[in-house]
Amino acid sequence: MDTQNNKLQTGFLVVIAATILAVWPFLSSPSLPTGTDAEIHIFRAAQVEKSITEGILYPRWAPDFYYGNGYPIFNYYAPLAYHLAAYYSLLTGFGVVAGSKFVLILAAFLGSVGMYMFVAKRWGRVEAMVAGVAWCYSPYIIFLEPHARGEIAESLAIGISPLVLWLFDQVRNTGHKYHIVLAALSLAAVILSHPLTALVTYGFLIIFLLWEFIITPLTLDDSSKSINGSTVYSVTIAVILGLGLAALYWLPAGFEREIVRMDYY
Repeated sequence: MDTQNNKLQTGFLVVIAATILAVWPFLSSPSLPTGTDAEIHIFRAAQVEKSITEGILYPRWAPDFYYGNGYPIFNYYAPLAYHLAAYYSLLTGFGVVAGSKFVLILAAFLGSVGMYMFVAKRWGRVEAMVAGVAWCYSPYIIFLEPHARGEIAESLAIGISPLVLWLFDQVRNTGHKYHIVLAALSLAAVILSHPLTALVTYGFLIIFLLWEFIITPLTLDDSSKSINGSTVYSVTIAVILGLGLAALYWLPAGFEREIVRMDYY
């Protein structure tokens, strides 16, 4: 047991150290790269912060956008990244630029740790260490999204995605209520971060679950082939609950999609 714990601690610490190195430019630099979409996201976070201070905890309208005429951006663009940046700014007093950097750093740690936990549960701790480090040093994740493109919301959604797979795998294995709640929260979070990324994550999740419930039993011995109905039920509840929690965002946007140019989006 002690040897296993040491392997867990060593591999996990390596992933944490690698992630710190990956996000070091955000920790050592005072601002964010210019000329990217990060500038747009910062303005949106500032608008959410202003709304929160005025008592509107979930704004759908940005009154200062579009030359002061207002713009319903938060009714259609998932707002979780902006809320995290705004609350970080309000709690620390460092401003929404620091809050946006916090979201990018948080996304990196969520992704690498989530990947580590998912792989460790299924294949082993050494494999998990390699997967976690490979995740955070993927060119798309370490450079293109946060630095070259400044996609704060999408980076957050990508970072949450491994947690979705890990937590739903936990639900599939245990069916425990707290795993169901956490899995639902993770699915809602990725939808509230970036719905297009959520579609990809949701697709991979469905394929993964179908594989585990249908294909994997065929490779086992006869005594293990039967599908556990309770775990199927638990996974279904987690999916429905996650979609329901995110309905605060996607339901109004879906009903009102005909009055905006969603084809551009």
